[in-house]
Amino acid sequence: MKIIVDSKVFVKSDFRDEQELENVVKSHYEVIFNEDVIYIPQKFIQTSGGFGTVPEAIVIDFSTGSWYIVEAELAKHGLWSHIVPQVHKQIVAAENPDVKQEIKRVALQKLEERESLKKKLIERGIPEIRIHEVIEKILESKPKVVIPIDDVPTDFEHWARTLSYDVIPHIIEKCVEVKNGNVAYVIRATPFVASHEEERPPRQPISEEEFLKRCEKPGRILYQRLKELAREKNHEWKAGTQAFSYYVVSKRGKFCALTLWPTGLTILKVFMENRKEIPREALSSFRDKIIKINDLATKYDTQKMPGISTRKGDLTENEIDSFITAFKELLDSIT
Repeated sequence: MKIIVDSKVFVKSDFRDEQELENVVKSHYEVIFNEDVIYIPQKFIQTSGGFGTVPEAIVIDFSTGSWYIVEAELAKHGLWSHIVPQVHKQIVAAENPDVKQEIKRVALQKLEERESLKKKLIERGIPEIRIHEVIEKILESKPKVVIPIDDVPTDFEHWARTLSYDVIPHIIEKCVEVKNGNVAYVIRATPFVASHEEERPPRQPISEEEFLKRCEKPGRILYQRLKELAREKNHEWKAGTQAFSYYVVSKRGKFCALTLWPTGLTILKVFMENRKEIPREALSSFRDKIIKINDLATKYDTQKMPGISTRKGDLTENEIDSFITAFKELLDSIT
């Protein structure tokens, strides 16, 4: 294949190795996807059974409301021996609730580095305080599998159509200028739609019974304490598809302060810090009290959404008491 641009002639060339292809994807992800995405490169994820894997990237796309598992491959590595096992493991790992929780946390951190994207979302009517809910909603859907690859192997399409996930190969061809050795890339995509194309019914909120089954003892105690506190304060304790969230209801509006997952509690510090009804000194006092909890000692000041593990042995009942007391004092300060 030859490409002619003005007087320049480019010829197709092989990638040196998979790393070169991965670098193209990382450098040009806004071309492959669009500008309205959060790109999380090489994030370690693992299945509920503990099998780990590192996809090229996880991508959250606000323009389409979709998210993608990205796995860059060279066709010569083989479909059945390499690509299929990798993709299957990544799909299973991506559906792990703990992985989705971590993806959401990292995505919000990445968004803090993208002021232009945050501004664009606000212009679309998504206030900053609700962005985490939008990300959570996107992650409730099935991920699409995007495979940047230099050629489509035999059997690829037949394999892709057996999955219940959409598979989108992005063919990336490397072309080198004959005279000067300059490099250009040709990128084209052909989606293979999932074989199970019927619409799945909307996922229902998780029941209290099912949620508590997934929790270990500290999580169950924290669940009951937060539920009781929400009732006492006339706030909302609301079920999502995988977690429960504590919504503070104030004269200035409603906002989410905490999200409790089966294995951990996320403190939405980034949102509480932006609420005018919470006095600065109350936030400071809350911080001083809860950093005494072992799991928060090094996290609270460095993360916008610090988390506490609620696995057995990670959180004591005394620490739960301390957290609830500090959180209640914070709520009492709201004007």
